[in-house]
Amino acid sequence: MNQEQTSRRSGWLGPHTGIVVLVFLAVISFFMVTQLRLHLFGVLPYLLLLACPIMHFFMQRGHRSHGAHTVEKTNQASQLVKRR
Repeated sequence: MNQEQTSRRSGWLGPHTGIVVLVFLAVISFFMVTQLRLHLFGVLPYLLLLACPIMHFFMQRGHRSHGAHTVEKTNQASQLVKRR
């Protein structure tokens, strides 16, 4: 074998194999992205329905102690009125 033949084979399994592998990976990644998008859009309505009770739970946390605040404020107001 001479120098030209060994340099041709010294690439990654041949001169065109790298291009073929890159095209194959591009096609596979395209199909993976489209399938992932389809599954995500299929689950999205259920995620929105699940978000409602979760938001209700976390948004209503501060409403528990409103009665205690009003009692404290009326006590402070009545003490201020008594001092005058």
